[in-house]
Amino acid sequence: MLARRAVALPLLANGYYRLGRVIAGHRTEEAMHLFGLGQLVAQQSSCHASVAILHANTAWAHALLGHDRHVVNSHTRARDELRHADPGTAPTWTQFALAPADTHGISAVFYAELAHHPGQHRHADTALDHAHHTVTLRQPQDQRLRIFDRISLATASSLTGDHAAFGRNAVAAVDLAEDGMASAHVRDRLDALWQLTRPHTAEPEFATFGHRFQTKTV
Repeated sequence: MLARRAVALPLLANGYYRLGRVIAGHRTEEAMHLFGLGQLVAQQSSCHASVAILHANTAWAHALLGHDRHVVNSHTRARDELRHADPGTAPTWTQFALAPADTHGISAVFYAELAHHPGQHRHADTALDHAHHTVTLRQPQDQRLRIFDRISLATASSLTGDHAAFGRNAVAAVDLAEDGMASAHVRDRLDALWQLTRPHTAEPEFATFGHRFQTKTV
């Protein structure tokens, strides 16, 4: 009975995590509630990796709402939990979060999201720092994930005003997608990058990305 419970709790935490991810973009507060339930379940199972993932996604949800202190707090908790995570016993679904590239990857996403809110632009540099770490740490075999890394780096570069870096990374993301690495998630992230930069196509680097995006074959 105890063994079944030990297996079931991380699976339940995974369910809360996945459902929260699906609705976070348009029902953010509900997603945050689901992430909170997932944290409780994961804590009961003493699964530090699961708790870390749910705290990181809570940080993302807070970023969508512009809650800067809550973002930093949840991020700190996620990192603390990861320090205690044991890769040898962590559930399969949590293994991605134990890779340093992925830890920096989600951090780049939610700090960039936070930086879009009024009065929060100072977080753009943090997003850029995490994005650079992600690109550096990404393993060569993780081809599809490199697209998301380049999108994050392009986003952070645009927020910090480095148009040249934006152009290089945004076009690189499209090139990788056309190289057989496309998926619905990739297309959604590229579209989000286009929507972010579309008002600035008077700038050559943004215009170049816009042309590549609109003529892409994926």
